[in-house]
Amino acid sequence: MTENIQEFLDWLHDPAIDERQRRRARLVLWQFFSRGQPNNVKSLQGPGRGWLRTRLGGNGGNQFYLWWAP
Repeated sequence: MTENIQEFLDWLHDPAIDERQRRRARLVLWQFFSRGQPNNVKSLQGPGRGWLRTRLGGNGGNQFYLWWAP
């Protein structure tokens, strides 16, 4: 688990990653910590039921998501 967290933190600060995606990820994290959940949350149906996702951007804004569970 801590390896995944460290990998995410490395990604969050990697200058090779698109700055817009990193800014969006920081905004989503800020919304988590200040409000308890980010804006624009979508739920899943079927096998992924119970998981939620928030867009981070990419191709048309729908390529990358932050997946989370309440």
